[in-house]
Parts: sequence; C-alpha cells; structure tokens
Amino acid sequence: MWGWAAWSFYPFGNALQQITLILVVYTFYVASVPIPAPQFALHLGFVGLVYLPAIARVALHHAALGAQTAFVMLVAMAMTVLLGRNYRNAFGNLSRLQAGTEALMEQLRAEKALSDRARLEAEVASRAKTRFFAAASHDLSRRMR
Repeated sequence: MWGWAAWSFYPFGNALQQITLILVVYTFYVASVPIPAPQFALHLGFVGLVYLPAIARVALHHAALGAQTAFVMLVAMAMTVLLGRNYRNAFGNLSRLQAGTEALMEQLRAEKALSDRARLEAEVASRAKTRFFAAASHDLSRRMR
C-alpha cells in the first residue's frame, strides 16, 4: 500500500508535499526493517514493493531533477537494505548466543545437581564419622572406669 500510495499521489502535490510523501514512505519503510529483515528474501521483496514505486514515480515525473532524485533515493534504499542485512546478522548472532546460554544453563544445572549429591554424601559421611567417634569415645570412657 505504501508503494502504491507513493506511485498514485506523488504527481498531485506541490514540491513540499511530494518530498513529505517520499519521507513518510521511507520513514515507514525504515521503521519496519526489523520485521522482515530476519528473512532477507522477504525483506528484499518488501523493499521492492514499498520503495521502488516511489523511485520510479520520481524518475518519471520530473524531467530535470527526476533522475538525480531517484539516484539519491536508490542510495538511501541500498543503505536501508544493508541495514536490514546487518539486522539479520545481529538477529542470527543473538539467536546463537541464546542457544549457547541455554546450553550453559543446562550444563550448570547438571553440575549443580552433581555438586548437591556430592555435598549430601559428604554430610552423610561426616555424620557417620561423628557417630563412630562418639561411640568409640563412649566405649573408651567406659573401659577406663
């Protein structure tokens, strides 16, 4: 719809309104980059549908400045495509970090369970030792009497 709006309404405004329309379409496009960026093919399709109609309309509408303005818009679009690629890479890195964190948490849980078992065994052994020494002490004190 944004691409269609730029294509349809661009010729009917004055210069300020045309620039405003381009900026609004581009701003909506940039603001939505995080949504399709993780699936880069979808992101490229989205770019084509949203921003290429505006570029084409500008190039066709103005004879003198149309090509120059369309070139600047293409550069802005290319930078935004790179932004989407960078976002996709960051999203992939975040996903890998989360998976690594979950694996480390699972390893930590397993090691804590092992540690808890070892602590319980040590406590049981300590109580048995204490009972043994208490019984031995009691027997020795009886024999000494």
